[in-house]
Amino acid sequence: MLSIMPWGKELDIKHLDRMQTRICDGVFMCRELKTEQKALQGQVRDGNIPFVMLESELDNISSVAFDYQVGMEKAFEELLNKGHCKIAFAGHHGDTHKWNAYRKCCLNYQLEPIEYSFDLTHAFQRDN
Repeated sequence: MLSIMPWGKELDIKHLDRMQTRICDGVFMCRELKTEQKALQGQVRDGNIPFVMLESELDNISSVAFDYQVGMEKAFEELLNKGHCKIAFAGHHGDTHKWNAYRKCCLNYQLEPIEYSFDLTHAFQRDN
C-alpha cells in the first residue's frame, strides 16, 4: 500500500496509528522529520509492527539515510556525459539537503543553477 499524506505532526501520528493498528504488516516512512521527530518516535516504539524510516534518522529505530551529494554528483555526471549542458532542479522548498547538493554541483561544474520550487502544503487538501 502506498499512502501519500500532507505534512504535520498531528496528521502523521493519526495516519501512522491507523496503519499500525488496522491495515499494514509493516511501514516504510520516507520523509525528512523536523519538529515531529519525538512524537513519531514514541508512536513507533508503542506500535506492534516493523517500521523503517527512510530519509531521516530516529533514535533506536531502523533507518536508511541518503547521501544527497553523492547521488547528485552521479546524476550530473550522467547528464553531462550525455551532452546536456543545462541541468535544472525542481523540489519542495524544505528539501535543503537536495538543494545544497544541486547548488554545489552547479558550482563544481560551472553551470548556472536553474531552480523550480514548489509548496506541497496545499497539494493534498480535499473537500470534505
